[in-house]
Amino acid sequence: MNILYVKTINADELKIGEFYNSVKDKIVGVNKTQSLLHEYFSKYGSLQSEDFDQIPFTSKQKYSLVTAKVGSAYQTLLFGAHTSISNKISENVQDEVDKYVEEEEKKGNRVLIGAFFEGEKSDLNIESLKKSDKIIIFTIEEELNPGITDILQDLKNQGIAIKIISGDSLNSVLRILQKIGIDNSDAVDLSANERDLNELALSKTVFTRATPEDKLKIIQALQRNDFKVAMTGDGINDVLSIKAADVSISMEHASKIARDTADIVLLNNDFLSSDDFL
Repeated sequence: MNILYVKTINADELKIGEFYNSVKDKIVGVNKTQSLLHEYFSKYGSLQSEDFDQIPFTSKQKYSLVTAKVGSAYQTLLFGAHTSISNKISENVQDEVDKYVEEEEKKGNRVLIGAFFEGEKSDLNIESLKKSDKIIIFTIEEELNPGITDILQDLKNQGIAIKIISGDSLNSVLRILQKIGIDNSDAVDLSANERDLNELALSKTVFTRATPEDKLKIIQALQRNDFKVAMTGDGINDVLSIKAADVSISMEHASKIARDTADIVLLNNDFLSSDDFL
């Protein structure tokens, strides 16, 4: 993945970058997205900071928060998916943010939103935060792993059913599916769904805004219906379902825990390296 471009609304990118660099070495639970931020903000300097605290990112809550005292004032940076932090964006910029996110997701890009706060120390509770109109938005392009199109066609030819389960938004996932030739007519946004997940696991092909628990329930539902399930995943959020699958596959560049849990690791993240065992 890589950052295509960055948009700011009422925010000073330099100030945000200096704050981020002031605390980045203290951040725990750094994932691939966080590493992108590390790299992007590295062009800015850093300041002395103290009284650091954070809420690490999890796939269930889909946001992270870092806060620290820089100089005489506290600064806080909330990063997350649009659906997770939109209620912390001021009404005067909400429409602009909503429209921008919708346009980028329709292009197949992923959007990460940052809300910047200054003033008194923030409690480690997102609900206690006031709304911010200082917004920074990262448009992120997801790179397809080598061989994905060919391997999906091979699976289809063998009569193997394919399920796509993602934590990303419905719009961005549907656009990516067009690139790899997957029928998107049976897609469901789990964050807006009230139907039984056991039923959906059998009737739907594409699942978006899925939590780690959703992924596990889908795997288990398929197994209860006598399917043998092979699961491919690369993040901490995939570990529960990787463990439950009959065959688990991870990428070489996946998180360590995903690699250690999987039965098979694909070298160079290349699906064509799986030709020998299909």
